Amino acid sequence: IAVPDIVSFEVPKGEYARFVLGSDGVFDVMDSPDIAKFINRIPSPAKAAQKLAAHAKQKRLYAGLTADDITVMIVDINPDMRNAKKLRSVGERKALYSAA
Repeated sequence: IAVPDIVSFEVPKGEYARFVLGSDGVFDVMDSPDIAKFINRIPSPAKAAQKLAAHAKQKRLYAGLTADDITVMIVDINPDMRNAKKLRSVGERKALYSAA
């Protein structure tokens, strides 16, 4: 039985944040900083999720793991502030939170 990681924090008003919700199919082969680097260069959250899922599948297959159980959803908060970002740490989830 899977045990989810649950993190709670507030995004300050007017600041940009990008959240990644993903299954262990992604997090088994990539850590949070690598995921952040991968998705931060892709402006569209839908495209970023699609490319991250495909990349995780490729990494899983290369590692000899099964390709199933790969689910990714990416949500941008205040996307208009994306260009004024800098990386910030939130607890142990370093680099998954970007803010102005």
